[in-house]
Amino acid sequence: MTKSTLILLSLLFLYSCKTAIPASSEVPFIDTSYSVSVCNTPYKIEGMKQGVPNLLGTFEIYHVESDSISLHFSHQDTLIITYLDSHVIKVKKLKGRFDSKGYFEIHLHNESIEIPPLIPILYSRHNINKVRLFLSADRTLVVDNKWLQGGNILILGAGDSGRRQSYFKTYPLKLN
Repeated sequence: MTKSTLILLSLLFLYSCKTAIPASSEVPFIDTSYSVSVCNTPYKIEGMKQGVPNLLGTFEIYHVESDSISLHFSHQDTLIITYLDSHVIKVKKLKGRFDSKGYFEIHLHNESIEIPPLIPILYSRHNINKVRLFLSADRTLVVDNKWLQGGNILILGAGDSGRRQSYFKTYPLKLN
């Protein structure tokens, strides 16, 4: 009985940790040589549709009416976003990391407080916003955005969490 329970719990744990990124040898990887021009509005959204589903809003750049955005990497871990705002070219740099599975991950927010640790029955507060960039088999840019904002004091809790995958059309970018 205990052996079968242990096997069942192990299988449930392993299943719950799967990633949303497709595992295929045909999927191209994002690396430091990747540079592209991207349409700001996605052509397809999976998951939570409320909030700001455009690309600039995902990177917490608000109130900009730019149609296209340029993305490229300057260093091993820096994504450079270039866009036009009221006829002025603006640039935002975001630090992240490349993963061996072929995506680039950025933590826009990663704040978490739990009292006591592990089982926060007294107090907890979370402000996490994670963005992953990866390519589909047809070289479409997929932006996987996962967030958790909330907390609790004793038994009172509130917050919001969700996940959205947005698909963006890309065009080659020529850098000078």
